[in-house]
Amino acid sequence: MSFIESDSIDCIITCFVFINNSDYDKIQFIFKEFERVLRKGGKLIVLDSHPEAAGVAFSTFTNGKEDKNYEIGENKTQSLKIQGHPNLVLHDWYWSKSCYMDWIKNANLQVQITHEYTVQNLPSAIFEKCISQYKDYNWGKEWDKAPFIIIVATKESEVSL
Repeated sequence: MSFIESDSIDCIITCFVFINNSDYDKIQFIFKEFERVLRKGGKLIVLDSHPEAAGVAFSTFTNGKEDKNYEIGENKTQSLKIQGHPNLVLHDWYWSKSCYMDWIKNANLQVQITHEYTVQNLPSAIFEKCISQYKDYNWGKEWDKAPFIIIVATKESEVSL
């Protein structure tokens, strides 16, 4: 990201980036680059497969082998279930929740909030919309197990005295 000027970005959003990278140190470098290019008060929003969902078979995908405990950086297969088509198989890597928190902390960013939504703990308006739109849907394990994690971090503003 050397082509991006330092302190020039208000918000960075990543979706399923880090599960697709096998190198812990390279990921740490990416987070440090995020900190470099974010303006003071800028936000980083990370959406990824929930580390605690590794090995869980959800209604629309299976995230690794069921009942397997993955090691940090271990390769795992994710199988996306596409109705009327063969499953789409992806190869990604397991990173624990503490890996994400360490990358953020080591890049001098501050975690503001994490969201670990299940269907049953969605905000009420979203929950009602989902239930009405998908009346007969078999939610499976995502009813009470978070398939994804969202982490919001910021680059702190300088404190003036």
